[in-house]
This record gives sequence, C-alpha cells and structure tokens, in this order.
Amino acid sequence: MRNVTYNICEAVDDGSISWERLARMALDHMGEDQVLAMADSNVMGFDYLIEDEEVTEEVDITLNKPVD
Repeated sequence: MRNVTYNICEAVDDGSISWERLARMALDHMGEDQVLAMADSNVMGFDYLIEDEEVTEEVDITLNKPVD
C-alpha cells in the first residue's frame, strides 16, 4: 500500500500544501534523468529537451529565469 503517497495527497486535498509546492519539491528532489524519465513516461512531449550538447545555462527554477 502507498501510505505516504496517500497522506501527501490528503495534505493537498485539505490545503496543507499546494500541488505546485509538491511538484517543485519532487522535481528538486529528483535527478535530471529521473525528471526526463517521468516526462517521457507521461508522454509530455519533451523530446526537444534532449540535446547532444551539454546545457550551459543555469536556471533558477523558483523564479524561472537564468541565474546571473
């Protein structure tokens, strides 16, 4: 049984935490490979994010803008 998952969903339902905050926490916790696997498994269409070259721009995900 997925007791922790159930309890987290209950916390969202009762307003203790927002879905946005939960998503940000999960994405911050996961590695980039895990995020890509999640996106791929849920058919989110992120094929354009896979590049042969290394990403050189850092982004502050809380502000959704490039880091200075």
